[in-house]
Amino acid sequence: MMRPPYGLLLPTELLTVSLPFDAFQQTSPEPLLELVIVRVGGELFGVDVESAFEIRGPESLIQTQDRRFVVSIRGQDVPVVDLGLITGGHAVGTDCPAMLLVQSAVQLFALAVDEVSVIESLSAWRVEPAAHGDQFAELCPQGVQLGTGKRVAVIDPRSALSIQQRLEINSD
Repeated sequence: MMRPPYGLLLPTELLTVSLPFDAFQQTSPEPLLELVIVRVGGELFGVDVESAFEIRGPESLIQTQDRRFVVSIRGQDVPVVDLGLITGGHAVGTDCPAMLLVQSAVQLFALAVDEVSVIESLSAWRVEPAAHGDQFAELCPQGVQLGTGKRVAVIDPRSALSIQQRLEINSD
């Protein structure tokens, strides 16, 4: 199949639109970090809005023959990263209350969570490295303080995929 000229989409392709542009925030003198805040059990995590693709409500997951979970999104099987499982909590199983589709390099995956709550805009200067002994340091090499004073671990999508794959290999 030939590709159309640069910038045009084939009729079967989807157009992904970034979150709305806010000129006021763009003129801020300090760099901003926008995070989609998700909850798993009693823990809050942040995902950079730049890698967030879509928020989805309750989903039924499909377990493949090799015991991995996928979700069907517009006819495409998308791998699922179970945040509860990789953080030592409860695995979602086949019923997922909420998910955030995330793009890591060229890989699209679904981050299974209990809740997708809000988008927070924070000063990028508030980002700190993971604390020594932080239980989520491999998954979340950075953290940030929200306005409420609550520290939120910021998920690295590449690490989330890697940890999920390692767990799947070890469970075989």
